[in-house]
Parts: sequence; C-alpha cells; structure tokens
Amino acid sequence: MDAITHTLLAFGCMAGCYFWGRYLSKRDILEGVVDSLFTTLEREGFIRTVEDEDGDMELVPISEIENNVRNEMR
Repeated sequence: MDAITHTLLAFGCMAGCYFWGRYLSKRDILEGVVDSLFTTLEREGFIRTVEDEDGDMELVPISEIENNVRNEMR
C-alpha cells in the first residue's frame, strides 16, 4: 500500500466517523429539545397527554377533551 492510498483510506474512515457522530448527536439533541418542549407545553396547560402501557406519553386529541367536557356538563 503506497502513501497516497493509505492517506485516502485513513481520511475516508475519519470523515465517516465524524459524520456518523454528528448524525447521532443531532438526534440526541433533537430528542431532548422535543421532550423539553412537550413537558413545558403540558405543564403550562396547552396540551394534554396520557401515559400508555409502555411508559410513553401520548397526546390526547382535542375531540376527546371536548366530549369529556360535554358529558360532564350533562
């Protein structure tokens, strides 16, 4: 293996690892931002969520909230 081939191979591996790391870190950062946003919106009363069997939070459709309010008024 000559020097140019070795250099190109090493550079390709380093570039691949760099972009893979950026991809993974962006996904982690994005998940944190979305989680924080939903937590704040729920705490402030702008959205309503319920916890499902797996422990994940699920948004409650506005139609269900409206139906519950109508049933309580009767």
